Amino acid sequence: MKMPEKCPDCGVPVGGREECQKLFDEVIAREFSSPAYFGVHRITVDCYALQHPDRYCASFKSFAVHLSGLCCAMEHRNDPAMLRAIHIGLDGRHARSRPAFVERRGEVTIESIHAASDVVAHREAVYRWAISVWQAWSEYHDLARTLLAEMVLAAKSSIGKRR
Repeated sequence: MKMPEKCPDCGVPVGGREECQKLFDEVIAREFSSPAYFGVHRITVDCYALQHPDRYCASFKSFAVHLSGLCCAMEHRNDPAMLRAIHIGLDGRHARSRPAFVERRGEVTIESIHAASDVVAHREAVYRWAISVWQAWSEYHDLARTLLAEMVLAAKSSIGKRR
């Protein structure tokens, strides 16, 4: 029996990239269906983006948003002020170039989240996924921390200018 084609980005054997995207779309729909599921939405998006970086992290800015977002989840318990700072602090153009992507992007994939049977299982699966993806991108942890700190400073500066 022939195995289904793997997603070339995350390796999940579901029938290729398009089928993997369908799983992600269904998970996102579930997260938008209830506040209980939506509580991990940001982590879901960051993990999927970092496992599919050619599509979702093509620019430095998009890469920085997802990497620093996952850093915020893993090291700062999704601090709401930091999450807001990511978007405020990255406003505008950036001269930095995006670093090379890691080859291995984590053992846990969207398939585990899609298979979750209830809210508790969904949230637990997302956190296991986040740990897996964060570990896979370990060579960029210092960059993530630096970016997050820069965004927090830029956001504070931006807010101060509005007053």
